[in-house]
Amino acid sequence: MKITIQTRDSLKAERLLKVDEVFSLLWEVNERIRRFYKYEDGQVTGETSDTVLKEIERAIQENNLLNLYN
Repeated sequence: MKITIQTRDSLKAERLLKVDEVFSLLWEVNERIRRFYKYEDGQVTGETSDTVLKEIERAIQENNLLNLYN
């Protein structure tokens, strides 16, 4: 398959090229939230929602994908 994208907006083009990484991150975030709720809101693992949210925030920041939003 060949896809041609014509745009003068280089930032928009870069975002389009990173879409697989974005979906991968979204998948990881969803799985992390699902595990938290699956194990009775962290009662089994001893986690808190704050711990999970900080972990998700760290994962988002490490990927630097939000830098493409400016």
